[in-house]
Amino acid sequence: MSPAVYVQTNDATGNEVIAFSRTQDGALAPLGRYSTGGRGTGSPHLASAGSVVLSDDDRWLLVVNAGSDELSLFAVQPDGLRLADRAGSGGSKPTSVAVSGTLVYVLNNGTPSISGFRLADGKLTAIPESARKLSSADADPAQVSFTADGGVLIVTERGTDTISSYLIDEHGQAQGPATIKSSGQTPYGFGLTADGYLIVSEALDDKIVQLVCLDRHPAQDRRPLPPPPLLPLLPRENPQILVLVLAQARVLVQV
Repeated sequence: MSPAVYVQTNDATGNEVIAFSRTQDGALAPLGRYSTGGRGTGSPHLASAGSVVLSDDDRWLLVVNAGSDELSLFAVQPDGLRLADRAGSGGSKPTSVAVSGTLVYVLNNGTPSISGFRLADGKLTAIPESARKLSSADADPAQVSFTADGGVLIVTERGTDTISSYLIDEHGQAQGPATIKSSGQTPYGFGLTADGYLIVSEALDDKIVQLVCLDRHPAQDRRPLPPPPLLPLLPRENPQILVLVLAQARVLVQV
């Protein structure tokens, strides 16, 4: 399939993915609607980030179904999407999903936790004993994502104003969490830069983005419990302030 944009409807009676083609200048055109086989919550906005993600090779699209506690897997084909598999999320109200190679982790908001799966041959297979709780029953998590090398899984927790991370061991199981306080309130969506910095939006202020440095450790330090001190995520000293304009909002970024 040519470059595309995917969103989900979060419809309570039948969740769908809506696909749009994307041209080089960013113009969008409708491609089609595809049933996930699951249900959303019915809210016009699923309060999370990363509810629809592509695999590293762009062959697979993963979508959470927050109303039916499921994860849907689509094959990305030249003529559109094909529903390949569905799996229970391992908890309730899944709102975000992350993929790194063949490893998939889904974030459950209703029962604040993460659960792991293997993606192979168009199927999702739950990893035994991979479910992990977040830092608190009041976590209200927003997003889950892997670092670039797939060695660490990161979760923002709005309810506790914290950021949690898990080391991924050789079996694909998450070890942790290690949890630190966010620099502001309501950490929400985030992204990782190529050189290892984590940029986190803070929804309460609606303007502030914090930049933190992910401490790196050699591969031999990535061992099962107890986890090595991969975190805390450390704010850079003496940050300069860069003002950006995004969607008519002024965003402060520490660089």
